[in-house]
Amino acid sequence: MTKLLSLIFLAALQTKGWSQDLNAADFSVEDSPKRFDLLLGAEGSLFSTSLSSLNGVGLNLGLQYHLNKRWSLGASAIQAFDVSGFGALFSGFNTHALYHFKDIDLNEKRRVLQEQRPIIVERKLSSSHFSVGAGVEQLILNGTTSVYPAPGFSLLVTYNSMLFGANTVSGFRYGTYQVNSQSASGMFITLSYLLD
Repeated sequence: MTKLLSLIFLAALQTKGWSQDLNAADFSVEDSPKRFDLLLGAEGSLFSTSLSSLNGVGLNLGLQYHLNKRWSLGASAIQAFDVSGFGALFSGFNTHALYHFKDIDLNEKRRVLQEQRPIIVERKLSSSHFSVGAGVEQLILNGTTSVYPAPGFSLLVTYNSMLFGANTVSGFRYGTYQVNSQSASGMFITLSYLLD
């Protein structure tokens, strides 16, 4: 496709009379690989212990590193707020590994160069795909008199797609945690935008 664009551009230059000395050897194509994704999103949460359940909404800031077209490593920081008030419900950090069911394209941009100067830049859109993963988490629950650490494990499912012209990642995460001597669980729904 890019070679076709180069030839069309070359033909347009020659028909306009801009240059008669240009040939296909003056053009080259360069792919710019993208290994990191920065994500910013909103997250809804339901955290349950044997004594109570807590509902929250908050922010999620994440970073993904693509090992190859099928595997990625990620980390994210979470800050959730109580939906019944404005207090902080919990803060957290998680790391995870993701497997993509479809090869992802790691080439973010393709540029057509004329004598090493870019003349056409083609930005690639994210292809839609599902991913599954597992990770470890550390949540810090904000109690009325103290804070409680809640380490745990989580499973997640994500879907990458285009939404309103932007690359988005929507996800569901389920985690099990240990709060003091009690078991707890959490369900999280996230919608994030990939930042350039």
